[in-house]
Amino acid sequence: SLRPALKPLLVPVDFSENSRRALRYALQLSAASRLPVVAAHVFHLKTRASFQSLENIERIEKQHTDEFRQRLVSLVSAESQGIGNLIKPKVLVRLGFAVEGVIYMASQMEPAMVIMGTKGVTNVQDSVLGSNTLAVMEGLEYPVLAIPPDYE
Repeated sequence: SLRPALKPLLVPVDFSENSRRALRYALQLSAASRLPVVAAHVFHLKTRASFQSLENIERIEKQHTDEFRQRLVSLVSAESQGIGNLIKPKVLVRLGFAVEGVIYMASQMEPAMVIMGTKGVTNVQDSVLGSNTLAVMEGLEYPVLAIPPDYE
């Protein structure tokens, strides 16, 4: 078909309650809009790299990637419960820093929208959105939908 592929809804997931809510919202929106969901997790290796061989680092990275992919698949499956008419979501796991990783993935896939959880206000100093959500919004040229913590 000559119809361009539908642009995805990109959902960064850090496995917090807030990102779980954002994922649930995105899956519901996907079922209604027919836009596919890409659930993405960016992880950072906290290993003392200077003491590791490259081989070892690659092995650790693969191990983490596989583990996080499995967790993400399980989460997507759990949050998909009860949502009919769902296009099968994709999961993406990559090594990197959270904000830069999300901005990079978005630049690669040009999503219709990025859907993120927010922390809400825990004290007066905190921004309403949380620093990661804000940083992603500032670094992107795509719409960002921020899901508040009390959304259910």
